[in-house]
Amino acid sequence: MKKSSLVFGLIAAPALLVSSATFAHNDGIVTEQCDVTFKNKVSITPEHILVIKGNQTIYDIYNNDTIFYKGEQIKLTASDNALISRFSNETRSLIPTITEIALEAVGIAFDGINAGLGQFGDSTKLDSKLANVKERLEEKFANQDGHYTFEEGSFNMDFADEELDKAIGEVVEQALPSVIGGVFQMLGEAIANGDTDFTELENLEANIEQEIEARAELLEEKADIVCDKVEELVFLEKQIQAAHPDLADFDLIDVKHKN
Repeated sequence: MKKSSLVFGLIAAPALLVSSATFAHNDGIVTEQCDVTFKNKVSITPEHILVIKGNQTIYDIYNNDTIFYKGEQIKLTASDNALISRFSNETRSLIPTITEIALEAVGIAFDGINAGLGQFGDSTKLDSKLANVKERLEEKFANQDGHYTFEEGSFNMDFADEELDKAIGEVVEQALPSVIGGVFQMLGEAIANGDTDFTELENLEANIEQEIEARAELLEEKADIVCDKVEELVFLEKQIQAAHPDLADFDLIDVKHKN
């Protein structure tokens, strides 16, 4: 056995476990396509979209086509009502997509770590970690009979960051001892059998990237679509603001592309 192959075998698998997590997290899995900011607290129910400042409801879109300003209905033309309806429907349609992206991002990241573990460690612990992170994300963006609340402030597309960072750190910390043990066991068996072929180990990082890269690109495309739709909402806001003097402050969201 070549000395370089032995050294590579000792360090490669643990390093690849970490690099698979890094690849999954930093190279587009948890998307960073745009920053979305809510200008005020927004509460969405099956019948209402409420814009709340402090303890007061400033705007209330009711049944997708009627809007109230501080409790008083604003009389609009049919074309302006159509703007309100479009804004309401498109806002509602975004939420399931955002939740789907969050959950899919976590799934791809953990698949990358699973590929990193491969034959060198026990991946069963990942299952419970993945389930835990998904559960927390589902709670964060839960559809409770159509009720959602978003606080004032930044709502970045990298919203899973904190949960994913913590989960990946825990998984790597717990899995690393078994991975190192698995590598030593594999090397011991290889030495005993006179096996000097470590091609599979040397190609592991490329295999990890190949496995998750295509899915990451698809997820980035979804995130781009979400960002574009939010930009459309911002454009609709400007049209709504011009429709009536009482709608001049109808300013819910802002979006900035990172790329």
